[in-house]
Amino acid sequence: MTPVLTKPLLAGLLVAALAIWPLSPGPATAQGQSEPAPPAGSVAAGEDPEGTLVEELVVSSNLGGPAFWKVSKGESVVWVLGVPGALPRGVTWDSRRLEFRLKGAKALILPPRVKARPIVITTFILTHQKAFQGGAPLPPGLRARLDRNREALGVKPGKLDKWKPGVAGAMLAGELRKPLKLDDDQPMNRILGLARKARVRQVRAGAAIDPMPAVRSLLGLNDESQQICLEDALDEVEAGRGRIRNAALGWARGDVRTALTAERGFDRCLTRLPTLAALSRRAMSDTSGTIARQLNTPGKAVAVVDLRQLLARGGVLDQLKARGFTVETPGGGG
Repeated sequence: MTPVLTKPLLAGLLVAALAIWPLSPGPATAQGQSEPAPPAGSVAAGEDPEGTLVEELVVSSNLGGPAFWKVSKGESVVWVLGVPGALPRGVTWDSRRLEFRLKGAKALILPPRVKARPIVITTFILTHQKAFQGGAPLPPGLRARLDRNREALGVKPGKLDKWKPGVAGAMLAGELRKPLKLDDDQPMNRILGLARKARVRQVRAGAAIDPMPAVRSLLGLNDESQQICLEDALDEVEAGRGRIRNAALGWARGDVRTALTAERGFDRCLTRLPTLAALSRRAMSDTSGTIARQLNTPGKAVAVVDLRQLLARGGVLDQLKARGFTVETPGGGG
């Protein structure tokens, strides 16, 4: 079984790629001819497909451990576990209900796979780093806000100055997350290990998604969009590490509303990009389709879905309800 990345919209992957610049030993040298930049994009005009949640689905569980949603059709049931994209190191969770549902399950359904490895995305960004430099001067208020948060995170003066505002914001978001030691492999690796232990024979990952078109679209962000991305990243930084950890702990105990309180920050900026928004919609459609096909087979299965994509308006559960399947919230036995 191949581990898959569950970060919403691959935004965390892009933050990680952008945020390695402060650690780079020196400037990268372009290899071959640079690709032409795409037309300038506009974050403000975009729509965040994960921005609006279906409130009646945001229900917590009081049964211990993370919350499950139940989707059924006759004698066929899929237990859906909503998960965060990563967990801070040291966050533990009770897996007993997951183990119980994996026992005798006919399949484990995973999120769509990501084609490109982080090193591929990082290499692309470093090769084109001149396109991420410069930009219009920041308004005084935003400049002061950037400097205040840079100083609070211990980033040296001038370290961000050559980068465009959105890139500077991504770097600050990366600095904020560092002490949390966010583990992109968790909780997914533990889920996969429990599935192996339960001898689940079928492990179905969604169709492979190529994130590179979305990465390339970052080259074309105009000055207004760059500033919006910076503002979103500063929202995350100002919300603090505590909110990220509290959200993870909320997920671990089945408190869904708390699990959704982590400030999305730079992730929110990226989800408004048309190419990245399209990837999110495709991932949600792919996952709902896989679950729907599984429900044509009697018996039970378990699905793992990014929590926000699961609960979004037009997201996985919303689509399954529209198809006529019965959806029960954690308060109804999940």
